[in-house]
Order: sequence, then C-alpha cells, then structure tokens
Amino acid sequence: MPLRSKIFAYLTGASGKPSDTTPVPAAEPPKAPQPLPVLPESAPYTGIERRKEPRFVTCSEARLQVMHPPLGEHLNVTVLDVSRSGMRLHVPFAISPGSIVRLEIENDVVWAEVRSSNQIGNRFYVGVQLRDQAPKPFVSGAAT
Repeated sequence: MPLRSKIFAYLTGASGKPSDTTPVPAAEPPKAPQPLPVLPESAPYTGIERRKEPRFVTCSEARLQVMHPPLGEHLNVTVLDVSRSGMRLHVPFAISPGSIVRLEIENDVVWAEVRSSNQIGNRFYVGVQLRDQAPKPFVSGAAT
C-alpha cells in the first residue's frame, strides 16, 4: 500500500488499528469516517468548494519539522483532519505558505507543502498538501 494511503487509512481508522477518532460502542460495527463538520470557531465558507476529496476528522499527534526555509527544531502538532491529498494541522505558531515540511506520523514520514496558514484567536492552523516524495534537495545524495 502506498505510504500516503497507509497514513490516510491509519488516521481515519480504516486500517483496523486504533485511532483517536470518535469511539464507537463495542456493540455496533465500526462506521466509516464521516466528512468534516463545520467547526464553530470557523467562519462559514461562502465561496466555491475547491477541494477534490472529502476531509475526515481525526485527532492524531505528529512531529513536524520545517525544512524550507530551515527551522531545525521538531514541533509537536495535532492532525485535525485528513484527506488523501492533504491535512489540517494545529501548530504552535504560524508557518508561511510555501514552506516545505516533514511530518512524522507513527513510524512513517511524509513530506508536504504548506498551502494555507491561519490564526484564529491564539491558535494557529496550517493546511498542507502531501507530496509523493521528498523534494530533490532533501533526498540523500542529491546535489544542492
């Protein structure tokens, strides 16, 4: 199974592994992940929906490192929702759109590009688009 699909399955609970999504009582069969509801703190979106895939609510911990521009430190972040091509993360501070990040989720690593960065109150959120592979400057042995 490709890494992106493996992580999507893990975060949405479709892999058979435990996830931090809403627990289902033992008497009921497991339900498929539900599309993301509108969060109360979010302003209603009135434009044209541009997402190609539905998003699913999760609450999983991950480690993030901003690779470009280099930040160096690893940050603890929370994955709030996930689709096959992206994620929304709660982060400790703003990260500029266009930044390349490395995410460690469980024992897997994925690369992503920050596409949006928002502050709501004192909280920071970023939307990332997953990449199929590490950018060339970050592949071991690649020339810089």
